[in-house]
Amino acid sequence: MVFVFAVALTPALATAGWIRTYGGVGAGHCVRQTSDGGYIVSGWIGENLDTSALCLMKTDTLGDTLWVGRYYFSKGGVGHCVQQTTDGGYILVSSTYAYDGAGDLLLIKTDEEGDTVWTKVYGSWWEDVGRWVEQTTDGGYILTGVIQPTGSGKHMWLLRTDKDGDTIWTRNYKPLGDRNWFGNCVQPTLDGGYIVSGSAVLMKTDSQGDSIWTSPYGSAGVRQTSDGGYIMATSHYKDVWIIKTNPEGDTVWTRTYGGDDEEYSYDVQQTTDGGYIIVGETHSFATGRGSNVWLLKTDANGDTLWTRVLEPGIGRSVQQTTDGGYIISGSFGGGFLGLIKTDSLGYVGVEEPPSTPTLSNWEVVSAIGHEVVLRYHDKPGGFHAKIYDISGKKVAECHSNLTSGTLEWGEGISPGVYFIREESETSPSVQKVILIE
Repeated sequence: MVFVFAVALTPALATAGWIRTYGGVGAGHCVRQTSDGGYIVSGWIGENLDTSALCLMKTDTLGDTLWVGRYYFSKGGVGHCVQQTTDGGYILVSSTYAYDGAGDLLLIKTDEEGDTVWTKVYGSWWEDVGRWVEQTTDGGYILTGVIQPTGSGKHMWLLRTDKDGDTIWTRNYKPLGDRNWFGNCVQPTLDGGYIVSGSAVLMKTDSQGDSIWTSPYGSAGVRQTSDGGYIMATSHYKDVWIIKTNPEGDTVWTRTYGGDDEEYSYDVQQTTDGGYIIVGETHSFATGRGSNVWLLKTDANGDTLWTRVLEPGIGRSVQQTTDGGYIISGSFGGGFLGLIKTDSLGYVGVEEPPSTPTLSNWEVVSAIGHEVVLRYHDKPGGFHAKIYDISGKKVAECHSNLTSGTLEWGEGISPGVYFIREESETSPSVQKVILIE
């Protein structure tokens, strides 16, 4: 029996997506596709969070870096949310400890090359944090976050500014009892008001920020849906929890997703087919110790269409792209700021079939382990396969001249997800395997 491995320097076939990591340790907290088809990412990067730089990064359509803006402050900073503005530049909201010896909300306006146009700081002596920003129809901005006006008790914070970042009005919402409220996400609504999701509340306001109604849902993100209602992503009893409401905030349905261990969701968006895409992290289905990025696609009723376990790490932000696929930002591969681009079915690299096919003459006997075992039979020309990593790069080839046999693969190969593609001339097929330490 002959068993040959050959390392390839370039990918051997077109990939369905890609994975990129950038610089030192860090995290991409928000990603958005830009008008040129590339991506803008906000987050942090550095040796650790206390000595980090607030980061704004622009990439092309393949995730290659075009420019990086780093903003240094005395005690670090995190770029929580970024949006492209109507003039082609960007608006970035952050929390930083650069001013007054405590936390402040920081709003940065840049041009299309990431150069600062202006910077605004909002806050008091106590801990104030910016979590989300959206441009409004008049060219100004709506922001949400946390304000701590007295040194005890944290309130949900909503700020409205003009196009130059000057304050038009602010509102802070005090919770009942001893609970803290954090503003996590704000979206302009079709009626000219705003919907705000917080750590323990969903709030609808009018155009001046005055509360119209509240619902007791805490969530990381909220979006208005095409029917005028709202969709939220959060976690509940260690499962991903999705809540759909009507325009008045009343529950239409809820769904939970998860396994025996912990799962968390961080972002949700309605997709063009009326369903939803959710990103977060999974521990139940992780490929090793820790967590993996978890991507879930549902129909309009929240019923699962598919789930994908992607790169080790955490997925913090997701957006459907113009080609029907998805872009994800987060912290991957040992804590690096990164991006994952998938196709419309959530695949990266070699495309897998949506369900495992029945293979008549070869199979993976052991798909997870230090090595994997393949078995084949009735192949007069022998068995021939190429092996790709999760980014679509060919890392090895294997073949045997025997008509039937068993092969082992994986010794000396780094742990991770791989795809074995049998090179049949009639109907090539792909199987996913996972190597563990």
